[in-house]
Amino acid sequence: MDPIYINSKQLPTGDNCTFGPAGTELPTPEQVRSKAEHDGHDTSKTFRPEPVRFPELGLIVKWGEDITIAEGQCLWVLRQHLREEVPVPTIHGWRRQAGDSMASRWNDLSEDDRLSICSQLHNMIMSWRRIKPSLDTPGLFQRFFAAFVEFFNLEIASETTPKCHLSAINGDGLRDIIFCDAGSYPAGPFANISEFHDAYSNLLMQDGTRAESISYRKRNQELAGLRDDIPVVFTHADLDFSNILLSDPQDGPVCIKAVIDWHQSGWYPEPWEWLKSQSVVGPHSDWAKKYLSRVLKSVPHDYFYAWEYISMSTI
Repeated sequence: MDPIYINSKQLPTGDNCTFGPAGTELPTPEQVRSKAEHDGHDTSKTFRPEPVRFPELGLIVKWGEDITIAEGQCLWVLRQHLREEVPVPTIHGWRRQAGDSMASRWNDLSEDDRLSICSQLHNMIMSWRRIKPSLDTPGLFQRFFAAFVEFFNLEIASETTPKCHLSAINGDGLRDIIFCDAGSYPAGPFANISEFHDAYSNLLMQDGTRAESISYRKRNQELAGLRDDIPVVFTHADLDFSNILLSDPQDGPVCIKAVIDWHQSGWYPEPWEWLKSQSVVGPHSDWAKKYLSRVLKSVPHDYFYAWEYISMSTI
């Protein structure tokens, strides 16, 4: 058999390649992650995650930090030259998403770069906190009422304040991993923060019973910090270093290229973002002690205590 000589210069290359008829559209990286989350894959494991299937397209997508263009080029060569002898999948294309995770870069960043990242992340959080759930009907009145209260900076008793639902962005239950670990997944949706705190407190009842949790909360001094008068805001809920992608060092001043892994996101009590952020690195880490306060305001100690009292019970 004649040898097949491969010149690397003849191989398809580049960060974004598509093979097939003109106009062929492949799933975007965002759509792949979303489908992976929908299928129940752990998208926090980005080194070698499970492939994602798109049956309606007859497509399987391999993705993650361990996937290389060389693998795609190999499949392309085999299909081009040994189609009849060696059956391999048809390769439709690839796309490289630039950016190192903060986990791989943090120790090498200057203090100025670290402070810049803190400022950028703070501004991003403030931006996504502008995302609000739509109000229940009658919508016009409640929107007018909410705007009136905000404009005049009024303090209205909680029982007359329009409800703020706690849910995923599509209104489904929350998928925070704390509820998953406790076997209560997804959680909600909840009509108000009191219902959320009741459900969170119920995670302590590991025998699966569900008592009148509001009275349970009030009877348990350890949970006194779970006050129902704090704001509800849109929350990423997993700001781990691995979910913050940074620009290439050769591209100039460091900047956040993308915040990824939104499968736990939704509307939560305001302290939730800070609590989850410090929990993934530990409260005594350099990030938690020195930098996190530049990104988010610290949480009242009694809320922190109650949150940790419950979350530790789910481990």
